[in-house]
Amino acid sequence: MTTMNTLICKIFIVFLCLFEHGAGKKICDADHKFLCRKQTECSSCIRAHACCNWCYDPTFKGAKCDLADSLTRECNVFYIEFNKNETQMQNFNAEDSNDDSDAQITPRKINVFLRKGKNLQRLTTNYKLAFGSFLDKPGMPFTQTDEQHLKNPCRWDGAECNPSYLFKHILNFTHSSDRFFKAVNKSKISANADDPDGALEAIFHILVCGEKFGWTQESRKLVILSTDSFLHVAGDGILVGATLRNNGTCLINYNGEHTAPLQYDYPSIDEIRYWLREKKVNLIVAAPREKSGYYLNLANSILEKEMYVGELERDSSNILDLVSDGFKRFIRQVEFSANTSDIPNLSVRFFADCNGIGIFEELNECKNINEYDPINFKAELNLTEWEDSDSETLIIREKNINEEIFVRIETVGRCKCTNLKNIKTCIHGINDCDQCKCDGGWKGEYCEEECTGNTIGCIANTSDYYCSGRGECQCGKCECERTYSGEFCQYKCPVDDNGKICAGHGTCTDGNCVCFSDYSGHNCNCSTSLESCKFGTDVLCNNKGTCSCNECQCDDNFFGAYCEKLKGENQVDENLLCKNFDSIVKDNQENIDDTSTSTADNITTYLKYVSQNYICSQECTIVSFEGNDRCKLRYCYEKTDFGGIQLLVTPKYCSKTAQAYGINLAIGLFTAIVGVGILFIFIKKWQISKLDQAEFKKFQASKASETIESNPLYKSPLTSYRNPLKR
Repeated sequence: MTTMNTLICKIFIVFLCLFEHGAGKKICDADHKFLCRKQTECSSCIRAHACCNWCYDPTFKGAKCDLADSLTRECNVFYIEFNKNETQMQNFNAEDSNDDSDAQITPRKINVFLRKGKNLQRLTTNYKLAFGSFLDKPGMPFTQTDEQHLKNPCRWDGAECNPSYLFKHILNFTHSSDRFFKAVNKSKISANADDPDGALEAIFHILVCGEKFGWTQESRKLVILSTDSFLHVAGDGILVGATLRNNGTCLINYNGEHTAPLQYDYPSIDEIRYWLREKKVNLIVAAPREKSGYYLNLANSILEKEMYVGELERDSSNILDLVSDGFKRFIRQVEFSANTSDIPNLSVRFFADCNGIGIFEELNECKNINEYDPINFKAELNLTEWEDSDSETLIIREKNINEEIFVRIETVGRCKCTNLKNIKTCIHGINDCDQCKCDGGWKGEYCEEECTGNTIGCIANTSDYYCSGRGECQCGKCECERTYSGEFCQYKCPVDDNGKICAGHGTCTDGNCVCFSDYSGHNCNCSTSLESCKFGTDVLCNNKGTCSCNECQCDDNFFGAYCEKLKGENQVDENLLCKNFDSIVKDNQENIDDTSTSTADNITTYLKYVSQNYICSQECTIVSFEGNDRCKLRYCYEKTDFGGIQLLVTPKYCSKTAQAYGINLAIGLFTAIVGVGILFIFIKKWQISKLDQAEFKKFQASKASETIESNPLYKSPLTSYRNPLKR
């Protein structure tokens, strides 16, 4: 077991980082000041924009919601509710905590301060063994039930074996390999009547009886199933009267025996999949060649991520190799998930750099990674609506590792005003920084007055409709429909092509968008960044256009994401970037792997092979002639997150040239004509030979039927004499 010891100890570390998108230095201008001063409540003030802050000094008579510079000049700093500067994140690394030093995921705890509509986007030889055995349900038709067979199921073979059983747990988890081997050697065989067996029942109880069997909480768990039979599945148990469904109850007693083998049906494959995922356990199946195909079908369909199948030799000599191969396969894949059911207004997206070269794709899993390399993930958190609570905890889990990342999310949008001395009691509402925020249908300083048809404040002088027909009147105040704002809902807010107010990058006030930093435009859909106009260098749009709203506006005859393509004659376009990259691809095409790099002009270019079917929007093609073949080498170019360039190269594809096809066609036709002529000669020769043989046989037959009659007058001229003395 030394091999397994080495494998389990050297487990890669997975890093997961939360990151912030588009967060730059906070710039507060006159537009923000105007937006802040329109707010009349503390919560709406700090939600309006990161520039807005609230003064809750009872003696202060100015605008309570204002920029920090303005408030600090007139309001006592002791009574200012300062807004969070921007979306923030705080990591608690494993090395700084009291967690297990063998942690495979870092960081383990994260504090996040999140504002609605802002994306969080910042880069940033030990084993235990247990043993059990299984057979099948001890009842007909799975097991012979006469008394002699129950005692010795092997009697027909003239052998002695243990009575039949469904599942026996023999040894709890132990560090001692000697105890494990002794338990295996002491176990005796048994037999059942049919080929399928109760392996699923055994796996089910191994998973649900974890505490009883001694599973370690913080460990990578493997179940190794060695079998030469097929599986009994849900529904088969009805043949022995076992109709109950087990919802996760451990039915193994402290002697390791199944207490109700004839009452509960076998589990289904889907139930096994659920419990493997729930308990973070992987299944390795070792089966002989004639049965391995059955298990491979399961591994390639229902249990694709949970199960590994290996072909077991007749003498089981390769069992440790199969365990090693299966373990390596599982540690070479990682998958993250997050349950947001308790935080419905929070969306989570994962991005992974599976190749370790700084290019993140929207994936929550990586496969076929190097065993000991760290893998970087990003998690993007987006708050779509304000949360009622001050903080929530999001748990991010990895599929195979029983470790969790706790993300404590504090939503920016509620005032605390911790220095208030006398807290006002709001009868039908909540205290929002010494102001009562009334429930629907109530008004007054303490929310003590019930609204009874008060609609005076909901009708503008220029309108005949409540709230301009674009909202509802609540206690004399308009609650506007989603795309309208203003005291009487008289202003329509600008939206983008997806119907988002201010494109989700600003706040609407009086029908105008006040954009967040890094965005501009009447509906805040124009990014002020220049990054999407650069490719590898600081040159904008390849010097063939201008950058507007983080997109290239190309000069005449140029097009492409970076204005790198030139419209040519006869509809043949020229790609200026391809000219730069062709030589790099040609020079490195024989030695490309996931870590191939080329550096020129302080720009690092990464090269990687992809499949022939890989689709991209920016590609180049190198055409070459090799003998009579015309070869194409296609590759795509992309930017990495840290300023480098990635070239994704597809395998070279070669085909014959037209000249080669013509020569081959002529040779083929000539060969075909000659071949047909030779074949015709052989056929004619064969026909002639058959005719000759038939004529010869006919001649022989006619000759045999002829009779020769002798002349009775004929006398032979020959006379013979015999010497009487010769003996």
